[in-house]
Amino acid sequence: SSVKLYNHTKVCGTLIKLCAAFGLLGVLIGCCVDRWAYGFWAVPFLGNFHFNVILGNGSLYGTHPFLWYIYAGIPAVCGSMLPFLLFNLTVLFSNPSQISSNCNKINNTRIVLFGIIVPYVILHSFSEHKEFRFLLPMLPLICVLAADVMVELVIFMEDGVAPIDVDAVKNSDGLVKRVENDSRGKLSARSKGLFLVMIMLNYPHLLYLGMIHQRGPIAVNRYLTSVISERVQRNIT
Repeated sequence: SSVKLYNHTKVCGTLIKLCAAFGLLGVLIGCCVDRWAYGFWAVPFLGNFHFNVILGNGSLYGTHPFLWYIYAGIPAVCGSMLPFLLFNLTVLFSNPSQISSNCNKINNTRIVLFGIIVPYVILHSFSEHKEFRFLLPMLPLICVLAADVMVELVIFMEDGVAPIDVDAVKNSDGLVKRVENDSRGKLSARSKGLFLVMIMLNYPHLLYLGMIHQRGPIAVNRYLTSVISERVQRNIT
């Protein structure tokens, strides 16, 4: 129990270092910038929080169910990385003994990242107004967790070591050296293959979001510009 308490304390300390310290620094810098811009001390995000959360006026912009981030928001933001993220989460919590292991720094890192993502999603789920962009601050952490699984798959799947099998990696120094020294060609080929697959999976989304999604305002502006130009030309002539 003392080991578990030590690990939980260590995880909490890491969360404070990653989030609280830099978050507080950001708030202080923001307050100084607002003081310079407005001429008096102000904390604008508190007004936003009061209007949207305390007064509940965020629902004026639309409402979604409580679990919307789970079944719609996260899958849409993750895209092709979702299977890797779920696999990482499943493997991590399928063996509770690994989570409490003091020597398992890799799992401790995963716990820290999930410890940031999960509370963030839960807290934002209480707000009736939900948007995909509200999850974007968590996207870099999701990329790290997904990339962790991708690296494990690329390096170890063809060498008989299961992905995220930390104990096997620890006890197979020869395997790691062989992968680093003798399998650079295979590693490069597998990496390129996975890279191309990820591009092909994301390219349709890129085309849709870049050329079709919400292009109405652009089309309207172009039409208005052409109409104004025609009228100007008529007045000149």
